[in-house]
Amino acid sequence: MKHLPNTITLLRILLSTALIFLIDQPIMFFLIYFSAGITDMLDGFVARRFQVMSEFGARLDSIADMWMFLICMLILIQTNIEIPMELVLSIGLIGGIRLINVIITRVRFRRFSIMHTTLNKTTGLSLWLLFPWLIFPIDLTHLFSKLVVLLAFLSAIEEMLIVLKTKSYNVNQRHWMR
Repeated sequence: MKHLPNTITLLRILLSTALIFLIDQPIMFFLIYFSAGITDMLDGFVARRFQVMSEFGARLDSIADMWMFLICMLILIQTNIEIPMELVLSIGLIGGIRLINVIITRVRFRRFSIMHTTLNKTTGLSLWLLFPWLIFPIDLTHLFSKLVVLLAFLSAIEEMLIVLKTKSYNVNQRHWMR
């Protein structure tokens, strides 16, 4: 049981990588994409349930999240989907804020990490729901993408407030008011 959460997290990295080869097979793509997303929810649950949480597991989870996000961005580029410039600029701004947060965390706390706040988790879920809509668009894609961008912006700012204000680093801090 001790290594099960990290094994689940590693599975997310493998499943995410497989997505690159499945873009022209929508059913398999969705099955693998859905499974990868489930591993993101399951690894932390299993770690908490069996009390085998670790600093390594938290870092591996962040790496797997970033890997899945990068794979999804690569797929968007690979499929030549037209993305509105405001969305591209918003993603760039949010990415810049996230990078600043990682740098602040590195300087202040001597570690590379992204916090597991409630807003960050909600943003991750929203991005997970949005991505298939971008690849296989439906009528509400534009509205939903604006909501996800707003949520991502708020969660990035919240994390910045935390890393600037807190005296000790807690990767599992839920929100900025603590």
